[in-house]
Amino acid sequence: MAGERAHGGSAARAFWAGTGYRSGALVVDQDTGDMGVMHGPVTGGFLIKQVHGERDWIAPMRRLRIANDAERRALGLAPPRTVD
Repeated sequence: MAGERAHGGSAARAFWAGTGYRSGALVVDQDTGDMGVMHGPVTGGFLIKQVHGERDWIAPMRRLRIANDAERRALGLAPPRTVD
């Protein structure tokens, strides 16, 4: 398929299979409390880039979790709260 060729085909899918969060996900490094954006697999883990800053780091998947709504809101990234 054209879409598969554009994104590296089945080899790229196999490489990412079961590795965790998608590129662009806002994650928290549970060891340090730092929050950043997942940029993909690299040797030794996943490249994470700080949201408001210039720091990048590599963390293994076991240390990462998705940022919760309160953490996203603190960065101005969560949708506004609605009141029913």
